[in-house]
Amino acid sequence: MHTALLLVSTLLLLSGCAHTVEYDLTANDRVRGRRINKVVEVKKFSERIPKRTSDTVTINGETWRTNPQRGYTAADTAYSVSDMIAKHLDQSGLFRNVIYKGNYEGAGTSPAEAQLVLTGTLTEYSVRGRINRGAETKSTVGSFFGLTGRVASAIANLDEETVILVKITLKDVTLLETKTGRVLWKDSITVSKRYDADYEEAGARAVYDNADDCLKEAVSELIQRMARKLEKSPGHTGRSTAKKK
Repeated sequence: MHTALLLVSTLLLLSGCAHTVEYDLTANDRVRGRRINKVVEVKKFSERIPKRTSDTVTINGETWRTNPQRGYTAADTAYSVSDMIAKHLDQSGLFRNVIYKGNYEGAGTSPAEAQLVLTGTLTEYSVRGRINRGAETKSTVGSFFGLTGRVASAIANLDEETVILVKITLKDVTLLETKTGRVLWKDSITVSKRYDADYEEAGARAVYDNADDCLKEAVSELIQRMARKLEKSPGHTGRSTAKKK
């Protein structure tokens, strides 16, 4: 086995139940129009997010759960985010093929040399869910009494809610020609949300999913912007009407 692949596998095993950034992709996530008949490699984004080491933070007397970097696969938020961006870009059908190797440049084989490279910087990937102590206590106590207790606590918590705060920033996302280094497209985006949700959305593992959902919104918008920009420069993109397999 290739040394780099072995290292990746080891990191994944050591990460245990670490969170991997993920969201659903469907046919609705494909872009309209003809695809670009070129291969693009998504480089692992640089990470410039504020360091978070604690699972919780107290603000004005209220305790919120958050998403420290150590909670992600291999304790590397950018690795997981970049991988999901590559999957989303591939699903969009905008390019003939999409490659992502993470930090491991020698990992795997490429079906063709990448004519394009996508880079960027992750400067914010934060989520906070206000802990609803009352609801969580009822749920914990109910679990001690088997199915009857769990049902009773679920009924008691039907109207229990929390507040979720999310902010994601992808800065200087740039599409380059590999050989010339020429910039074909460059943009940044921030998605910031505050909304009410069921108290369980602030759970120790569930809180991470809220950031992933907002990432999909950010990446979808960036892909649409990229497609519109490249559509105006067909002579530089090698566009094709062939369907993606």
